Amino acid sequence: MATITLTETDLIIEMHGIDKFWALRSTLSVPLVHIREVEVRPKDARPANMKALRVGTYVPGYVLAGYYYMIEGVGVNATAVFESLEQAQHAIEAWPQGKATPRDPGHRDQALEHVKHAIDAMRAAAQEAGVDPSDRGKGWAFYEVHDADKTIGIDLAGERIRRAVIEIEGQTPEQAAEAIRAAVRAKR
Repeated sequence: MATITLTETDLIIEMHGIDKFWALRSTLSVPLVHIREVEVRPKDARPANMKALRVGTYVPGYVLAGYYYMIEGVGVNATAVFESLEQAQHAIEAWPQGKATPRDPGHRDQALEHVKHAIDAMRAAAQEAGVDPSDRGKGWAFYEVHDADKTIGIDLAGERIRRAVIEIEGQTPEQAAEAIRAAVRAKR
């Protein structure tokens, strides 16, 4: 397991004992300004949910640690969201367009407007969150997990790794996530 230390500028994750060996490092330090999001994420720590290349340790039922290159993405796969919305838009555009009548009050046009509004809203949200709409989410993740149900995921920007998935010793996942979020808010 790992412990965390929050300084004025950094989150320091420290591995202990044999976990230093499993994880291939003893500490991981991340500037607070590079933390995009922190959530309780047990599903991210389950190997069945991962398609990745491993540089680290996986002993089923015991430890998942080290670096994993996530082939199918880490975090938000913005491209998939936009592709789905655009497919919906094309499907609606393919509907036959008839004249609005009391029996058909223009549902096609209303549906098309809703999808266009959703695409615009998603682009604005992605821009505000600093997510590139063409980002497929591929990249490196760091893991230090013994019990998937006790893990948090920390999404990063401007770092070699895009996500750290860790189990924090001495805190519930909710406590650890809130402590990190509070430190990030204080830094902004």
